[in-house]
Parts: sequence; structure tokens; C-alpha cells
Amino acid sequence: MIYTPHAWSFSPGATRNVWFRGTCERVLALWTHRIICVSEDEMRLALDAGISQARCAVVLTGISSHAAVTTAVLGPEPRRRRRVLFVGRFDYQKGFDIYLEVMRLLGERAEGIVAGSPIVSKPMDIPIPPNVRTLGWCSPDQVLALYREADLLLMPSRFEGLPMVALEAMQAGVPIFASNAGPMREVVEDGVSGRLFPGAPPDQIAAEIASTSDEQLRRFGQAGRDIFQRRFTAERMSRDMLEAYRAVLGESGASNSPVGARWRSMLDSTVRPRATI
Repeated sequence: MIYTPHAWSFSPGATRNVWFRGTCERVLALWTHRIICVSEDEMRLALDAGISQARCAVVLTGISSHAAVTTAVLGPEPRRRRRVLFVGRFDYQKGFDIYLEVMRLLGERAEGIVAGSPIVSKPMDIPIPPNVRTLGWCSPDQVLALYREADLLLMPSRFEGLPMVALEAMQAGVPIFASNAGPMREVVEDGVSGRLFPGAPPDQIAAEIASTSDEQLRRFGQAGRDIFQRRFTAERMSRDMLEAYRAVLGESGASNSPVGARWRSMLDSTVRPRATI
């Protein structure tokens, strides 16, 4: 039994039944051979919750490096409003309300582009500022086009696992301005590939967006792309995930069973990732 939580249900920022959720995860972990944490922060949360370190391994999330991203990291065009992108669910976890407040504070200095809709929460009863354009859910190709248009991606999340959206933006050379929630500290290097904001205060974020120069945004985007290539490709993730599965088979002795033998044969025959995981 191998389990990947991708954002613990008891993460800081979760609002309901946190103690009960943590108890359930701790009990279910007793029947789990390995828990794959998608970030170092998820590993820390597991240990703090009383889950055994021996049951945990870290495999950083990755995305396919051959997904066609041809964005030139040129920075914003001069003499136009700054384009601030949001991609994700319109809910409390993702901080959509914070995004809207930032855009309200920026006013005519920025244009908001939003791809997403409510999924796990009731629609937020927050007026959309006139400088924000909402597009609903978009196809991968449409989202890729939005990265090409954007000057920066704003992610004011209250908690995260390790968000795919951030990796897509980095691959596209788009700077990230984000809360410092959990694993965002492992993704964004503050002052190098973007900016991190403890607690995601809207006034501070808006001021930073307005004051950051076009040249600085260009440097952030290039640095983010370099970090992606070093740490967050699907190829690297697949290698690490295969090693994690091999370790479980070896520790449990399952590789000697017929089912385990089939698994080991499959793992050994894997040469490269066939899809983004």
C-alpha cells in the first residue's frame, strides 16, 4: 500500500475537523507501506502529526519537460497595465479572495486574468473588480497561452501540497508572487525567481507588484525556468518514484511473490515517463 496525499487534509490553513483528520491519517498510516510526500514540507507535517518517518519518502512533484513551452522570457511590454494571472479553484485554500483584493488595490495599474471556477467550496460572495477578467476553466493549451500573456502569476494560497500551476509557470518563464505557505518556500526563491509573502497581506503584495520593474520580472522568470529544469521535471520525478517503489518491494519482501515479481518487472522495464504524473 503506497499513498500520496498531495496536501494533507490537516495542513495549516485547513479550517474544519483538523484534529479528526489528523487522527484518521495517523491510524491509516499504520496499514501503509510507504507515504510519498510531494515536498519536504509535507514530510515535516507528517512527522509533526505523529506519522513514522520510516513510512515516509519525499518525491518532489514534476511535470513533463517536453510539454511545449516556447515563451520567450522578455518581461512585460512597456506602456501597458501589468497582467496578473490566477489559475485554480475559486476557494478559501487557493486564496482567491486575497487575489481579488490585490487586484482591487492595484486598480488601473494592473489587469487580472483568471482561469478557474469554484469546485470544492461554495462560490465566494465577493465582487469581481472591473480590472479582472474571468475565463472559467480552460484547456491546457488555453492555459499555456495565458502564461504567454502574463507578466506574473499570483498564488496567495493558504495551504498547498506542491502545486502544478507553479511548476507550469516556472517552465514558461513566468515569475511567481505567492504566499509562503508550506512548500511554496521550496518552489519559489524569494527575490530570485519571484516573491514570497508571509500571510499573503494584500496591501504588501499589491505594492510589490506595482514597484517591481520590468527588468526584475524578466530576471525572475529566467531564474524560475532554470530552477524548474534542475528540480521539477517529470523525468526526475519518475526516476525518484521508481526508486521509492523498488525500496518498498525490497523492504517488504513482496518482490518474491508473483504479484511483486510482476511489479518489479514492470519497474525494471520502465525507461522514461510516458505521461506527466
